[in-house]
Amino acid sequence: MKLALSTWPEGTKTREFEESDESLGLDKDLYRFSEPIKVNLTVHKASNEVIIEGRVGTTAYADCVRCLEDVAMTVDETFRRVASIVPDAQVSEDSGDPDFTFLPESQPEWDLTEPLREIVMLALPDNPLCREDCQGLCPICGANRNQESCNCNGAAGRTPLAQLGELLDQHRKNGS
Repeated sequence: MKLALSTWPEGTKTREFEESDESLGLDKDLYRFSEPIKVNLTVHKASNEVIIEGRVGTTAYADCVRCLEDVAMTVDETFRRVASIVPDAQVSEDSGDPDFTFLPESQPEWDLTEPLREIVMLALPDNPLCREDCQGLCPICGANRNQESCNCNGAAGRTPLAQLGELLDQHRKNGS
């Protein structure tokens, strides 16, 4: 989503639009989006200063990291960004503030794709859980411990890594 500020009127204007997860470059390996990302913007423009206040909303789906069940997560985030339209030579200067940017006077266009992507990604958990007390999957039989109890009882300590542990024990006994 780009704002062409050279033609944007002075004053305060509101705009609503939708973006797809593809257009924002959101990671499809982690999250699935069944609906567009809704964006509400209020743009305040006065001379060469622009302030954007907005809200981003959507629902994302992911697999619980413990039991692999589908988890719905609501994104409802507000944000504020500020830009200054400056002579082209000043654009390379870093403002030191990620919420503030310099835009070139020769082409004052503000691309909001990356800030919107960051807002959505930062609102989503790194390790989604279906619930805080998720029991996860049994490492022996794969049963979802939230839905059923299994009779494995640890199968005498046989986990997927048990054989590696036995090899390590043999290695230590042999003194190698």
